[in-house]
Amino acid sequence: MKTLVEAHGGTTALESEPRKGTTASIRLGVRRDRLIEAATPPKFMAPFGFGSTPTMTRVEKIEKEILALSAEERSALRDWFLARDAEVWDAEIEADAKAGKLDKLAERARTEHRKGQSKPL
Repeated sequence: MKTLVEAHGGTTALESEPRKGTTASIRLGVRRDRLIEAATPPKFMAPFGFGSTPTMTRVEKIEKEILALSAEERSALRDWFLARDAEVWDAEIEADAKAGKLDKLAERARTEHRKGQSKPL
């Protein structure tokens, strides 16, 4: 799992305390080029004002709008953004799997498991 997550720009962490337990954290990464591609409006939208302004200007406008949101609205936006990141990450993993990019990783994991080198989660 760690190798797969890190191969896609994510991170993993384990924190353990005696007699308290272990916490495993996985932060899914998204390649920046895929995010930009997913967020870029189609060319046919340009006549309507989408995609026709410089990137920083759009980002600055978005930042200003975000600062004006209520706490509830920011929470809803955060939830939407996290879900969107997960969708992009899932699509990236699926595309890489279809392209065979994960085959070596999967075979390595199966080999390590057969040798007794894997650990239960």
